[in-house]
Amino acid sequence: MSYDVVILVPEFPKNRDILGAISDIDPQLRLRTRRGGTIVEIADQQGRSLVAFEPTQQVDVPGEADRLLAPGIADGLPSPFWWIETRTRAPEARWLSDAFAEGLVRRLGGVVWRSSTDDSTADAKGTHQ
Repeated sequence: MSYDVVILVPEFPKNRDILGAISDIDPQLRLRTRRGGTIVEIADQQGRSLVAFEPTQQVDVPGEADRLLAPGIADGLPSPFWWIETRTRAPEARWLSDAFAEGLVRRLGGVVWRSSTDDSTADAKGTHQ
Protein backbone atom coordinates (compact mmCIF):
# COMPACT_ATOMS: atom_id res chain seq x y z
CA MET A 1 0.00 0.00 0.00
CA SER A 2 1.24 3.48 -0.73
CA TYR A 3 1.85 6.25 1.74
CA ASP A 4 0.43 9.52 0.42
CA VAL A 5 1.12 13.05 1.59
CA VAL A 6 -0.75 16.09 0.28
CA ILE A 7 0.73 19.55 0.71
CA LEU A 8 -1.67 22.49 0.35
CA VAL A 9 0.15 25.80 -0.10
CA PRO A 10 -1.06 29.38 -0.68
CA GLU A 11 1.22 30.04 -3.67
CA PHE A 12 2.63 28.08 -6.57
CA PRO A 13 5.95 26.56 -5.46
CA LYS A 14 8.91 27.72 -7.49
CA ASN A 15 11.74 25.39 -8.44
CA ARG A 16 13.91 26.95 -5.73
CA ASP A 17 11.27 26.05 -3.10
CA ILE A 18 11.17 22.41 -4.21
CA LEU A 19 14.94 22.09 -4.58
CA GLY A 20 15.51 23.87 -1.27
CA ALA A 21 13.14 21.55 0.59
CA ILE A 22 14.99 18.55 -0.86
CA SER A 23 18.46 19.98 -0.29
CA ASP A 24 17.63 20.73 3.36
CA ILE A 25 16.91 17.03 3.86
CA ASP A 26 20.01 15.73 2.07
CA PRO A 27 22.00 17.61 -0.58
CA GLN A 28 22.79 14.29 -2.27
CA LEU A 29 19.16 13.55 -3.12
CA ARG A 30 18.29 14.07 -6.77
CA LEU A 31 15.19 14.92 -8.80
CA ARG A 32 14.33 13.15 -12.03
CA THR A 33 11.26 13.13 -14.22
CA ARG A 34 9.29 10.24 -15.71
CA ARG A 35 6.45 9.96 -18.20
CA GLY A 36 7.37 13.11 -20.05
CA GLY A 37 7.59 15.19 -16.90
CA THR A 38 4.20 14.18 -15.48
CA ILE A 39 5.90 12.40 -12.57
CA VAL A 40 8.83 13.78 -10.59
CA GLU A 41 10.84 11.44 -8.39
CA ILE A 42 13.15 12.07 -5.49
CA ALA A 43 15.97 9.56 -5.88
CA ASP A 44 19.01 8.61 -3.83
CA GLN A 45 22.60 8.63 -5.11
CA GLN A 46 22.18 5.13 -6.52
CA GLY A 47 19.21 6.30 -8.60
CA ARG A 48 16.64 4.42 -6.54
CA SER A 49 13.27 6.17 -6.57
CA LEU A 50 12.17 6.99 -3.01
CA VAL A 51 9.25 9.40 -3.39
CA ALA A 52 7.20 10.44 -6.43
CA PHE A 53 5.06 13.52 -6.89
CA GLU A 54 2.92 14.89 -9.67
CA PRO A 55 2.95 18.45 -11.01
CA THR A 56 1.37 21.02 -8.72
CA GLN A 57 -2.37 21.51 -9.25
CA GLN A 58 -4.34 24.69 -8.64
CA VAL A 59 -7.46 24.20 -6.51
CA ASP A 60 -10.21 26.64 -7.49
CA VAL A 61 -13.30 24.90 -6.13
CA PRO A 62 -14.22 25.92 -2.56
CA GLY A 63 -14.55 22.89 -0.31
CA GLU A 64 -12.79 20.48 -2.69
CA ALA A 65 -9.87 19.72 -0.36
CA ASP A 66 -12.30 19.39 2.54
CA ARG A 67 -14.32 16.87 0.56
CA LEU A 68 -11.31 14.86 -0.60
CA LEU A 69 -9.10 15.02 2.50
CA ALA A 70 -10.74 16.22 5.71
CA PRO A 71 -13.29 18.82 6.78
CA GLY A 72 -11.61 22.14 7.51
CA ILE A 73 -8.22 21.11 6.10
CA ALA A 74 -8.05 24.18 3.83
CA ASP A 75 -9.32 26.69 6.40
CA GLY A 76 -7.05 29.71 6.31
CA LEU A 77 -5.79 29.14 2.78
CA PRO A 78 -6.56 31.68 0.08
CA SER A 79 -8.60 30.85 -2.99
CA PRO A 80 -7.15 29.53 -5.15
CA PHE A 81 -4.44 27.48 -3.45
CA TRP A 82 -2.07 24.78 -4.69
CA TRP A 83 -2.05 20.97 -4.20
CA ILE A 84 1.14 18.89 -4.30
CA GLU A 85 0.75 15.14 -3.75
CA THR A 86 3.59 12.77 -2.92
CA ARG A 87 3.52 8.99 -2.87
CA THR A 88 5.88 6.27 -1.75
CA ARG A 89 5.52 2.53 -1.57
CA ALA A 90 8.73 2.04 0.42
CA PRO A 91 7.99 2.10 4.16
CA GLU A 92 11.55 3.26 4.81
CA ALA A 93 10.95 6.38 2.66
CA ARG A 94 7.85 7.65 4.48
CA TRP A 95 10.01 9.98 6.54
CA LEU A 96 11.24 11.56 3.28
CA SER A 97 7.69 12.33 2.13
CA ASP A 98 7.01 13.95 5.49
CA ALA A 99 10.27 15.94 5.53
CA PHE A 100 9.72 17.20 1.97
CA ALA A 101 6.17 18.31 2.84
CA GLU A 102 7.28 20.02 6.03
CA GLY A 103 10.08 21.79 4.12
CA LEU A 104 7.64 23.20 1.57
CA VAL A 105 5.26 24.37 4.29
CA ARG A 106 8.15 26.07 6.13
CA ARG A 107 8.93 28.00 2.95
CA LEU A 108 5.43 28.77 1.71
CA GLY A 109 3.00 28.25 4.58
CA GLY A 110 0.10 25.88 4.22
CA VAL A 111 -0.95 22.54 5.58
CA VAL A 112 0.07 18.89 5.28
CA TRP A 113 -2.29 15.89 5.11
CA ARG A 114 -0.91 12.39 5.61
CA SER A 115 -2.50 9.07 4.82
CA SER A 116 -2.55 6.47 7.54
CA THR A 117 0.76 4.82 8.39
CA ASP A 118 -0.85 1.59 9.60
CA ASP A 119 -1.95 0.39 6.13
CA SER A 120 -5.62 0.88 6.96
CA THR A 121 -7.84 3.73 5.87
CA ALA A 122 -6.50 7.25 5.38
CA ASP A 123 -6.46 9.68 8.27
CA ALA A 124 -6.35 13.43 8.10
CA LYS A 125 -3.36 14.68 10.01
CA GLY A 126 -3.23 18.34 9.17
CA THR A 127 -0.26 20.39 10.21
CA HIS A 128 -0.82 24.12 9.69
CA GLN A 129 2.12 26.50 9.60
